[in-house]
Amino acid sequence: MAAALFAVQDSFGKKAWTEYARTAGVPDISPFTECMKAESTVAAIANDLSLARRLDVGFTPTLLINGWRYPTSLGPDSIKRLAQEVIAGRAPFPRRKGINASAQLIKRATQ
Repeated sequence: MAAALFAVQDSFGKKAWTEYARTAGVPDISPFTECMKAESTVAAIANDLSLARRLDVGFTPTLLINGWRYPTSLGPDSIKRLAQEVIAGRAPFPRRKGINASAQLIKRATQ
């Protein structure tokens, strides 16, 4: 269902979530509807939205690697290269100097 949602995210709010579920092939909409109404679901979404606001994440996908934020869709090879740079202790963008503001923001938001 995630792939189906990402493909149509520009149309969110224009039709009911149950229609997206049907399009994605959810066979029984009743459990889906109950899950959407559950207090735990509403709380989880509220928590995710709050964290996204604190991290200044305004769209998906946004990739976070060890405090570095990539607000773009990257291919697997790019993600692997960036992760290797971070694991090796190097800045993924070596031409950037100074403290990574995104990393500081992420550190504060997740503490």
